[in-house]
Amino acid sequence: NRIINFFFFFLSFISNDLSKLRIDEIPAINRSDEIGTLARTFSKLLGQINIYVEKLELINKIDSLTGIYNRHKFNEITTNIEKENIKDYSIILIDIDYFKKINDTYGHTCGDSVLKNFAGILKSLTRTEDVIARYGGEEFIALINYEKEEEVLGYIKRVKKAITSTN
Repeated sequence: NRIINFFFFFLSFISNDLSKLRIDEIPAINRSDEIGTLARTFSKLLGQINIYVEKLELINKIDSLTGIYNRHKFNEITTNIEKENIKDYSIILIDIDYFKKINDTYGHTCGDSVLKNFAGILKSLTRTEDVIARYGGEEFIALINYEKEEEVLGYIKRVKKAITSTN
């Protein structure tokens, strides 16, 4: 009966957010019998599960090649902004011209390098209150928070200048 109660306790944690589970809250963790052994083993497994959950959450929002947000995370952010009815944002779509030609001529490794460097340039020019993401392929998208429209134009000019001055 104790073992059944013990497992029901753990199943209730599994059905909730695992990241909120504190190992020191698991009853019987300090027991020296089989239940204690099960509790300690389970706590180790929960630790490993939490590590994998964190990795999956990161994969779900970060583009693995460029290290910036992916389209999924960008859409999530814009949905939240829409719900909050924030109006002072501008969306800028940025596309690398002739990217297919780069891949065809120099190979995909070179193309990947171009994408990484391009993302790095965008990242360095983007303020913390703004959002950049890889939208797909060679398309990037920026969500720029502004008080005056000139700020958006300034951002576009800075990006253009940085790109044209990069070899």
